[in-house]
Amino acid sequence: MFYLVAMVSSSALDEGLMAELLIVGGLMITGSGLGLLNIKDCKTLNLLPSLLVPIVWYLLVGLV
Repeated sequence: MFYLVAMVSSSALDEGLMAELLIVGGLMITGSGLGLLNIKDCKTLNLLPSLLVPIVWYLLVGLV
């Protein structure tokens, strides 16, 4: 299932946008890991809207 979604999204998204989404996702995974290790209490669910920031940015840059 995840493989199919990755294959469809990789052909539909620009490489730059995909890189930005991977950076944001990596930071969210890091925050989740810090929470699991009881190092820092990161509310990862509160960071989910940050996945929309690169998408909105690329849409705005594409319009200009």
